[in-house]
Amino acid sequence: MQTLWENWDILFFTGIILAGFAAKHLVFSVRQKKGMLRADLCFVAVLLPLTVWLVHDATRQEHLRLRQMLGGLVPMYAQETERLGHEQVGEATPENDATYLRLIAAQKRWLELNPAVADIYTVRLRGDGVAIFIINSESDLNGDGKITLPEEKRVPIGTLAAVSGEAYRRAFAGEPSFDETPANEHGGLRVAAWHPLRAQASSGVEAVLGVDYNAASWQRAIHHARFGVLATSGVFALLYGGFTTLLGLQRAHRQREREAMQALERSEERLALHLQHTPLAAIEWDLDFHAIQWNPSAERIFGFSAKEAIGRNGFDLIVPQTMHAFIRDVWIDLTKRGIPRATLQEGITKAGRAIVCECFHTPLINTEGKVIGVASLCQDITERRTLEEELRQSQKLQSVSSLASTIAHDFNNQLTVISGHADLIASQKSLPADVIDSAQEIDNAVQGAVRLIRQLLAFSRKEKLAFCPVEINSLLERISRMVRPVLGPAIRLQISPGEGVPAVVADANSLEQAVINLILNARDAQPGGGEVRVSTVVEDIAQPPGGARFDVRAGTYVRLTVADMGPGIPKELLSRIFDPFFTTKPAGKGTGLGLAAIVRIMKDHRGWVDLESQPGKGACFHLFLPVVPTDGKAGAEAS
Repeated sequence: MQTLWENWDILFFTGIILAGFAAKHLVFSVRQKKGMLRADLCFVAVLLPLTVWLVHDATRQEHLRLRQMLGGLVPMYAQETERLGHEQVGEATPENDATYLRLIAAQKRWLELNPAVADIYTVRLRGDGVAIFIINSESDLNGDGKITLPEEKRVPIGTLAAVSGEAYRRAFAGEPSFDETPANEHGGLRVAAWHPLRAQASSGVEAVLGVDYNAASWQRAIHHARFGVLATSGVFALLYGGFTTLLGLQRAHRQREREAMQALERSEERLALHLQHTPLAAIEWDLDFHAIQWNPSAERIFGFSAKEAIGRNGFDLIVPQTMHAFIRDVWIDLTKRGIPRATLQEGITKAGRAIVCECFHTPLINTEGKVIGVASLCQDITERRTLEEELRQSQKLQSVSSLASTIAHDFNNQLTVISGHADLIASQKSLPADVIDSAQEIDNAVQGAVRLIRQLLAFSRKEKLAFCPVEINSLLERISRMVRPVLGPAIRLQISPGEGVPAVVADANSLEQAVINLILNARDAQPGGGEVRVSTVVEDIAQPPGGARFDVRAGTYVRLTVADMGPGIPKELLSRIFDPFFTTKPAGKGTGLGLAAIVRIMKDHRGWVDLESQPGKGACFHLFLPVVPTDGKAGAEAS
């Protein structure tokens, strides 16, 4: 019984400690538990054995203290019993004997003074060796404050005493003893102390004094001593566990912060890489429209380095004057209303070149709902727009050329009949002269119509082209002899052939038609007289400029320029000047097919035509023709 009492609390304490540390480790991840687990195992390996040793030592010390305390009281009671003359009481002593009553009163007083004492009695051996009670007063064995139970009443002198045990025998042998093994007596657990009693006239053991103590109080005192040690160890374990838990939580918090910071850094790094390598210009603006971030694609598209761009206002940086009002309206939507905008707008590069940009603008809104800036993603779509325009132009030319081809063939059939009858009439010498002159006029008109048909066929590309190396300067000499008579005396034709101009791959007839058409247009642009300048020069194009038309290719070209000194072409008409059937000449003076046919001819020659014109400063048409390859093979084909 005592063994179980003294050990269950240790087992319970051990279970609580292990469960507590196990619960603590459920809070942390596996990675965080590694170092903590080693520390906790070391702590538990020291705490538990030390606690067990301290508990047993406290139990031993408490046993010793209780025995010393109780062992100090029993000799005092024994001395009082001897002084009162216990030997005078025997089996024949009446219950009203004065000595007997004094001894009974003394025992009752001792019971009142020491609540831990359950019973005090004096036992003597009869001559036959049987133990009998000599003095045993009434005692409140159940602690209810009343003497009601039979076993609580005073035991008569001479009543047999059922006592036994090694402690009892040692007391009769003259040795005070203590039996701390709990015994169930009179409905409760008791431990007993024994002390030998001697007569005043003799030194021999005449009787023994027995004192029964309440075992519950005895065990409660021992339990309190053990609990004190367990509580101290528990507090220490709680402090250690709390400290290490807080430390672990702090470390876990720092670990989460570190991981969050690393994730943020990785995210920022990925975002920075995206901004560095995206083909879109990524620009961040403050609320005053000053650039605060400028990625490499923005440098490539607009030509400004980040150092040059950051801090500058967008209106002074990349927005042309014509777009200021539009961008201000967009900026109000972004910064005042927080509305994202997508725009198709003109931009300007560091070199002053106008480009077309497709932009997506996003307001940057903080956690308080305030706009703190604007992020813009822009791409240069100038080349795409040019390609789209070229495609639309090509589709339009294709449709018109089909119509022109049909008209030209049908018209040519009619002209053949008219020309034949005109020749027949003109061959009749018997007809009046005015009739013959009219027939000649009809034939002249037919020849003009034939020339128009040739333009239509050239435009529709129904004539077969013969490509071969052509000397441009020689071609110009022949053209000058042909056109000088038709230019009139008011127009001066200046031919400036370049030196060392190589041959080009061309169809001589169509190229001749293109040059003559440009010279005649230059004449018509100067009705009051002027000068037409025709020149050639070799030009190397190493890299087509950004945003150039798709038909501009790198290579070596002969540039043939036809310039006039006329009024020039208005800016608003430059984009339409090469459209089929569009002309700036008065009604009846032009078909609108000449320049469209030239565009077709240059496309067939894998070249292109450029136009420079300013109001009041005339117009310059440049024909770019690829030179003959260095291996001498004229291998260009119609495109």
